[in-house]
Amino acid sequence: RYTAVVLPNQQVDLSFKTGGYVQWIAQRHSAAGGMRALDAGDLILTNAPLARLRGPELRSQVEQAGASVLGSVAARNGAEAQLAQARADAEHAEEDWSRAQRLYAQAALTKPDYEAAKNKHLMAQAQVSQAVEAIASQASRVQVSQAQRAEAGALLAEAELRTPFAGVVLNRVFNVGSLVTSGGPAFTVAEI
Repeated sequence: RYTAVVLPNQQVDLSFKTGGYVQWIAQRHSAAGGMRALDAGDLILTNAPLARLRGPELRSQVEQAGASVLGSVAARNGAEAQLAQARADAEHAEEDWSRAQRLYAQAALTKPDYEAAKNKHLMAQAQVSQAVEAIASQASRVQVSQAQRAEAGALLAEAELRTPFAGVVLNRVFNVGSLVTSGGPAFTVAEI
């Protein structure tokens, strides 16, 4: 009479990278002829889906992030249009300022008109600077929005738990409808 202990090549605790409610668990045929949820002792294939979290909340995050990107792009485009207008106004103010300087030097322009042209020129230059700053600010908002959309998309993709290798399920710690936390144990699987 002999006894033996079978040890797996590797054993891994799998968990979701995001929290949420479990919507689906992989199914197997039961001895009674129906279907049952994947459980301890069931064989699994590499990259097979084990469970999935409910997606509407995650899809909503992706849609909100997408809308944020569109809003940020629209705001950046608006800032670019303001810059174009500010540059045109600055060019016109520059011409007026040059003309006012010539006329004032010839004593053909009053001091108040000269000062008004000078102030208009300075204001136009300030508006160009503000428009340039607004574009930079909106460009950074676009980048932040795009990063948030990518992160939300990654979370949606990570709402499905898959096996890293072929093997056997050793343990399942939740049921359909359970609330799981990010990083909390979901399955223990072993490669044999």
